[in-house]
Amino acid sequence: MTNAEAAARRAPAAFSTPVAVMLVLVGIFSFSAYFTLSAFAPEVTEGDARAHALSRSAIGYAGIVKLARATGAIVNIGRTESYGASRSALVVLTPDAKLGFDDVNRLGQWTVLIVLPKWIAIPSFERPGHVMAAPAMSKDRVAELIEEIAPGATVSRETTAQKPVIEIDWRETRSPSIKPPFRPGTIQDLQTISAANITPVAKTKSGKMILGVVRGDDHPDIYILSEPDLLNTQGIADIATAGVGLDLLKALRNDGDTITFDVTLNGYARARNLMRLLFEPPLLAATLSFFLIASLIAWRAATREGPAAVRNRALAYGKRILADNSAALIRLAGREHTMSSRYADFIRAIVAERIGVARDGSETTSAELDRVAAARGLQQPFSTLAAEAAAAQNGPAALAAARKLHAWTEEMIRATR
Repeated sequence: MTNAEAAARRAPAAFSTPVAVMLVLVGIFSFSAYFTLSAFAPEVTEGDARAHALSRSAIGYAGIVKLARATGAIVNIGRTESYGASRSALVVLTPDAKLGFDDVNRLGQWTVLIVLPKWIAIPSFERPGHVMAAPAMSKDRVAELIEEIAPGATVSRETTAQKPVIEIDWRETRSPSIKPPFRPGTIQDLQTISAANITPVAKTKSGKMILGVVRGDDHPDIYILSEPDLLNTQGIADIATAGVGLDLLKALRNDGDTITFDVTLNGYARARNLMRLLFEPPLLAATLSFFLIASLIAWRAATREGPAAVRNRALAYGKRILADNSAALIRLAGREHTMSSRYADFIRAIVAERIGVARDGSETTSAELDRVAAARGLQQPFSTLAAEAAAAQNGPAALAAARKLHAWTEEMIRATR
């Protein structure tokens, strides 16, 4: 069978070269995307339907975050407890469990706004991330959340929907440029609060407190907003209520200050993740360099024809390579001629031992070697060759003297056998 016939009968390849290359590229992209999304999964995952800044439900605060950013405010989502060290001007807390001064001091530095809950969060099974219509939370349950901060606080609610008129004492705020009264849209079951240690900041026409402040020397200013519908999504769906919510946030900070909505109290604290650190500065540069080098190695392996040549060791094993390296080092230092006199001493000791001459001293041994060499008919005595080696001033002269000593040694040993 000829080569042409064998090629004709050969089974076709399962994949063509372009398809194989595309499969490899898709695999690399999928692998990289999997690890990247795994590292940032907590960031891209939406929150549940409870009342916090990641929630897009009716009782969540994702809407006010987006609206405040659209109006030019600097708004962050606090997912690590370390953000308190950045001294954010206003930290908004939306607790769903008991809150104490330790939590406030840990998360806030200057001003803290606590937004009390009002509605029971019942997730919708038909629309994930949303809530179903539900009754209001127990007033005693709401008061228990701030029992340590406002002992004896009383939570009250109106029985009918109304459009309250809110007066604000600008002396208790940080931005006196706002113009009360505030006129939000319709509020269902308006929630108010009262406590002995809470100074009223914003009240209705009837004198019921909606926003108050707890001041102290051992903690930042703690503002308490009893009515969450002024900030949550279902409330700011009314443009009038949205304006009031933005004005309240503005009243508690100076222009240009940062607002941080904390979600660590709601279970969305971000733990330190080694995989995430690899995709963030300053380690991002090292990660990209690693992937670039790996890609180049893979490309080189894919385009290489035939097996890789086996390379010999740069430094071979054994005594010879050690001697060669030592000689190269001496040659590099330019000190070859200093070795010739020592080589002569070495030859004197070796020959004296081989022919049985006493090695009492250098001069005595040299004289004895000269006597034996003369008796055996050697042309040159050892002392002459040793003097020539000691007088060498450069490498070539030292090499010539060493060669003569080596030749004399062989003649001397042959003559004395």
